[in-house]
Amino acid sequence: MRTGFADWQWYSASRAVDAARNKRVAGREWVAAAAASPLPYAQHWRTFESMLLDCTDPTLRPGTPCFNWRTPRSRASPTVSIARAVCASHLNAPPLRMPGNGTLSAAVECVHRFALQLAMLPLSNRADRWRAGAQAPRATAAAEASAASDRARAWGGLVLGDAPGYISLVRSLPALDGRAVETNDAGEVAHTTFTGSCPPDSSLCVQAGTHNPHGGWTRAMVDYYLGGLTDGFVSSLFSSFVGAVLRRSLICCRERMHFGAMYSQQHSHRDKPMRNVDFLRALMQKHEVNVEDFHWVAST
Repeated sequence: MRTGFADWQWYSASRAVDAARNKRVAGREWVAAAAASPLPYAQHWRTFESMLLDCTDPTLRPGTPCFNWRTPRSRASPTVSIARAVCASHLNAPPLRMPGNGTLSAAVECVHRFALQLAMLPLSNRADRWRAGAQAPRATAAAEASAASDRARAWGGLVLGDAPGYISLVRSLPALDGRAVETNDAGEVAHTTFTGSCPPDSSLCVQAGTHNPHGGWTRAMVDYYLGGLTDGFVSSLFSSFVGAVLRRSLICCRERMHFGAMYSQQHSHRDKPMRNVDFLRALMQKHEVNVEDFHWVAST
């Protein structure tokens, strides 16, 4: 998911210069968001989703960021029901338990359904066979059924995005039970540039464990490579990153879905400072509290 956070960090956290102190300074809204206490998990999830509504949504509050949704439905931000209709629609599997029903929930549910669908495919029809070697022997029907059952339990998702809050929310979802990983797990060697937009003399940039922020594009090559090894790919909003991944891969993807929206010139343009403190807060929060689902109702 490319939200625009890396660009907003550049404009809001570090673009202004205090000549008297000879250092970069952050915007007022950015300072307020960075100083805020962590949102409870369900509230964090719902706040994040509430900023991704279509700009024509009648429930949109004045001053709230919004996007111009185009796919899979024009002028309608994705929901879990939309994801179930467009991602492996023939499956009769219950959706994952999540604290919301917006764009983030739709993307996660789409990944879930694609994973179940891929687990049903014979090994000979999947990229696993290519990775195992073209001459790998074909399995018997019983072995294929056993392998499919194992794969249904063992699937996982690689989370790529430009906002720490997005990655934190997906990784912490109890229903995924540790299935979500990110490239920082490999030893702080990669990420899709949200640290690359941070000058070294800014004290309020949001870091996520990566070293040498100006190496963001180099580290993104790791994301390109790992993303290209996946059996399915789900993307949200707008980004050239997805094309960069898929052009570098000969084996991705059996399953593919894009929840597409363009930014609003007035409310979410990534080349203009983001002034909404709630959105900035949701985008930059890196740690979750009250994750257990019995907390979710209380935070509604």
